[in-house]
Amino acid sequence: MKDRNCTLVGSATIFSAMQTKVPLTYLIYQAVRAIQLQLSNALSENGFPITIEQWPILNEIFFNGGITQQDLANRVRKDKTTLTRILNTLEKNRLIERRASTVDKRKKQLYHTAKAEEMRLGMIEVLKDQGEFILDGLDEKEEAAVRHGLNVIFRNLKWEFNFLDTNYSFK
Repeated sequence: MKDRNCTLVGSATIFSAMQTKVPLTYLIYQAVRAIQLQLSNALSENGFPITIEQWPILNEIFFNGGITQQDLANRVRKDKTTLTRILNTLEKNRLIERRASTVDKRKKQLYHTAKAEEMRLGMIEVLKDQGEFILDGLDEKEEAAVRHGLNVIFRNLKWEFNFLDTNYSFK
């Protein structure tokens, strides 16, 4: 028996968010997970040895070569353990390198490699194309409503996010 409030997509059943009592926070969580999976798969399918979880870290290193691990952790809001794991993977894939600080030998500074630089524009292009795909079908008014809703959520959570201070534009 087919439920009138759902659509079959592949092997998954997608319920209409407007017709169910699913909490909006859960829908947002699932949307984030789906977006992360879509972006990671697209990067992998295009030959880039990086996940979407690793991208913001590498992107910060592109724009802030020589940043210390602690400063990077503060900028990307990752705990030390998670960031160390991501950095180890990026280093293993030869996308970053750690160098001893000239000021304090105990600190390591992070730099992107030539291999990462060669892939940078391609990764940005894949992410840009996927962003357009993910938002396809939203008109300007709907996109503005989503942006407004997300800003309200950020404000409620006291999550300071200055887009002008980030390096996430795809130019």
